[in-house]
Amino acid sequence: MEDIEYIDSFINNELSREEMRNFDRRILEEPGFAEEVAFYLSARKLAQEQSAEEKKERFRSIYKSQAPVIKTRFGKKLLPYAIAASLLITVWFTWLAGNKKSQSEKLADAYIEANLATLGINMDDQADSIQFGLKLYNEKNYTKAESAFESIVRSNPGNFAAIKYAGLAELNSGKYDKALDNFRKLAAQTSLYANPGKFYQALTLMKRKAEGDAE
Repeated sequence: MEDIEYIDSFINNELSREEMRNFDRRILEEPGFAEEVAFYLSARKLAQEQSAEEKKERFRSIYKSQAPVIKTRFGKKLLPYAIAASLLITVWFTWLAGNKKSQSEKLADAYIEANLATLGINMDDQADSIQFGLKLYNEKNYTKAESAFESIVRSNPGNFAAIKYAGLAELNSGKYDKALDNFRKLAAQTSLYANPGKFYQALTLMKRKAEGDAE
């Protein structure tokens, strides 16, 4: 059980890319190490209901006391340890996904906060209406901003700025399906010099996380 700190660093995403690749290789090539990862995850699963501090101590206690039992239960003639470890890792990260944001959602949130929290104003034929919508957006009044931009689009379906801004308002308010519809309309336009439609689609999928969105 000498690899506990190493496995703990892997689970907490504290390893470098090279170390992560080496970790994966060891699971596939070293049955003993794969077995140890399985022990780790089994013990951590048993301890997950404890509070943060209690969990840490409880986990280490279970880990040390239950490892011989788990090892005997697995036996050398059952499925390869790599398969057992892989299944347990899948279960563990599935549990994590239900309890905290995924890495992709964190990345999306960070991008939105850094680049889309406040929007500049584009002057065009409907400058006053666009400006009003952007003012609402920058005040984080996304529902009213969406209505303002959608009103522009209804009267001028070719106003791609309004389509983009409507989609961004919907993205920020969690209306991911509506946001995707607008970003698809935007992405379909080939006349734009710079078209962020597909990028915003990807950003929205990272937030929505429905079946197939990752792909």
